Amino acid sequence: PLMAPNGRADESAQGPGNKPAAPSRIPHCTSLRSWESTLCESMASATGTSRGSEDIADRDDASSVASLPGSDAGYRDPSQTLIVLDWDDTLFPTGEFIDRWGVKCPEEGQYEPADEAQARALQDWREALTEFIEVACILSDRCVIITNSRRPWVSDCLDRFAPDLKPLFERSAKAPRVVYTNERLRPTRFRASQCMNLRPVKDRHLDLTQVTPEEVQEECTHVKYNAMKQEAAAFYASYPNQSWKNILSIGDMPFERDALQELAFRRVAPSRERLRAKAVVERTTPSISELALRLRCSAALLPAYVAFDGDLDLNFATMSEQEDPLAATAAALWLPEIADVPISRHAWGRGEAPTGEEEVEKAERAVLELAVLVHREVFG
Repeated sequence: PLMAPNGRADESAQGPGNKPAAPSRIPHCTSLRSWESTLCESMASATGTSRGSEDIADRDDASSVASLPGSDAGYRDPSQTLIVLDWDDTLFPTGEFIDRWGVKCPEEGQYEPADEAQARALQDWREALTEFIEVACILSDRCVIITNSRRPWVSDCLDRFAPDLKPLFERSAKAPRVVYTNERLRPTRFRASQCMNLRPVKDRHLDLTQVTPEEVQEECTHVKYNAMKQEAAAFYASYPNQSWKNILSIGDMPFERDALQELAFRRVAPSRERLRAKAVVERTTPSISELALRLRCSAALLPAYVAFDGDLDLNFATMSEQEDPLAATAAALWLPEIADVPISRHAWGRGEAPTGEEEVEKAERAVLELAVLVHREVFG
């Protein structure tokens, strides 16, 4: 059989007669929370034997050549995986709150929902964000939120819309780092920048009339690249001669993708290094229901993104209506099994949000099925 970049056999090339039996549609977990516990156990088991060989094989000595295959096999270990996330409209529904709901932020006090529908939507998004962050921090020892907004925008957002989530961001271990790109720039470039704070949309008073879209994209890519480079250099310095192995970027703009690809292209690496650069570009300005469902699907797919043994370039923002997002994901990850999971395409802005108890339960069950299927494929 053909081998995928991650070492898996490509069942699609084996013919229908040789295709493995479909996994059970009844998952062994009863909730996404119980799946997170299972993921923790699997990660502890999977990484228990790889970290020791990493420390030896990455060192530049005579024995490193023989140990290199063992080292490279540990690329998906949390100690070797850097996850970079955007904030606005990737984790936080900025466009929904400010543009559609007309809510001011920052502003004193927690936001009080206008009606029961808003209250339900807010709670669903908070739970989905918590699940996603928890999974990301399980899979990576350095999960970083890099934003082009200004301090303390992320804290302001949490204070206003999700104060219960602040402990998740402030705990001493396994918490996401928040990096503001303007704080990583040289002073001269900081003063010259016209597009800094272009997002979040709270700062629309900036005069951008003299700035071309190309200049805006170039500047926003530059500051993301600069922050990513610093984070990667700090992360991959746990021991002498540690190689860069596994960087995953998720955002809703091309800046993050372009910055990561530029980082990989410019990297002056030793010959033994093999960096896996993985970029996922989501749709921008999602509704709060779309973002909540997307975060749950992304949490289910994160282990597959991290475990994929190759570069990844998934751009849902430019995908045509004729392309199916889940099928494209399945093809990119060499996991044809997940294409058949009945995930609501509302997660990618296709169709209406699930409504009614039966539809909502069906959507939740599908996400859980996706999570369990990915877990089985990644961890066995």
